[in-house]
Amino acid sequence: MSECRVTEDLTQQIEQAMANGWSATRAAREYVQRGGNGSLSQAETVFRTEINRANGEAYMADGERTPGFGGWRYLLSPVHPRPDICDLLSTQNLYGLGPGVYPDRTRTPWPAHPNTLSFVEIVFADEITEADRVGKETSLQALARLTPEQRVGVLGKTEAGYFDRGLLRAWMIRSKPSVVTIRLKRQGLLLDLSTNCRDLGT
Repeated sequence: MSECRVTEDLTQQIEQAMANGWSATRAAREYVQRGGNGSLSQAETVFRTEINRANGEAYMADGERTPGFGGWRYLLSPVHPRPDICDLLSTQNLYGLGPGVYPDRTRTPWPAHPNTLSFVEIVFADEITEADRVGKETSLQALARLTPEQRVGVLGKTEAGYFDRGLLRAWMIRSKPSVVTIRLKRQGLLLDLSTNCRDLGT
């Protein structure tokens, strides 16, 4: 089956699942039984991601037209399995609207990754406090408030190490570690240990 046909078939199945109120599990099972590509677990990941995305987009489109709308709060699922980027997105106060609150759909970083369990809820303007406004911070400041375990979950071990050494910049948070490493080396902020050892004759 061509890639175009697979995409079209998936889109139709997602639309059917939403119209019928099917869970991602049932939609995936129906898709695989009808000869869809991939394993059941792969299909379930796709359907969970896309059904959640479609429902979330519809909810946000309606919410931003609600009188008194103030923003979107990014929330972790009660069954959030392990620390990842969502731990940062749900706690940083970048806009002075409160922890994890973003001013509009465009600046709300949801969903952050496939198969996410995180979700958003509407925040009304009268819920935003002076403490929220005063507590405005940068992503790096928010990272500093996380536990070391959470930072490793958000950044990965390599970039968490860069953060601990004061080398990480905000743009690096969502970048590949290899890209960050190359940039830091070019800036002379990382030592090439193998070169140093050769220079010392060790």
